[in-house]
Amino acid sequence: MSRPVSTQQSRPVSRYSGDLVPALSHQQVAPLFKDFQEQLSLLHGDVEELKRLITTSDEALVEDIKDVEREIENERFERRESVSTIQPDQRLSVHRDCEKIAEEVEDVSKIRLLKERESVRQVDAVVREFALVKASCSVLCGTWATVATKLSTPGG
Repeated sequence: MSRPVSTQQSRPVSRYSGDLVPALSHQQVAPLFKDFQEQLSLLHGDVEELKRLITTSDEALVEDIKDVEREIENERFERRESVSTIQPDQRLSVHRDCEKIAEEVEDVSKIRLLKERESVRQVDAVVREFALVKASCSVLCGTWATVATKLSTPGG
C-alpha cells in the first residue's frame, strides 16, 4: 500500500501527545523569537538602568548620612567647647556673686551691731535720766516731808 501523493507541498510533522501537529518553519518561528528577544533586551536594559539608579541613589544617601553624621559630630564638639569656655566664666561669676552676698551679709551684720549699740546707748541714757528723775523725786519727797512736818506742828 502506498500513500497517495498530494499536490500540496508536504510539511514536516511532529508528534505531540500522540497527535500529529504540523511543524512550524524557521521563517515562521524566527520573528516570534526576535520580538521576544528585543523585549527581553529592552527589559534587561531597563533593569540595568534601575540597578545603576539605585546604586547611585544609595551612594548619594550614604554620602548624605555621612555628611549629617559629620555635622552632628561638629555640633557636639562646638557645644562641648562652648560649655568648656562658659564653665570658667560661670564659676567666676558665681564666685563673684558669692563674695558680693557675703559682703552684703557682713554689711547687714555691721549695721545690726551698730543699731544694737545705739539701742544700748539709748537705754543707758534712759536709765541715767530715770536715775536722775528718781533722785530728784527723792529730794522732792524729802522736801515735802519737811514742809508737811513744819505745817503739821503747831507753831511752825
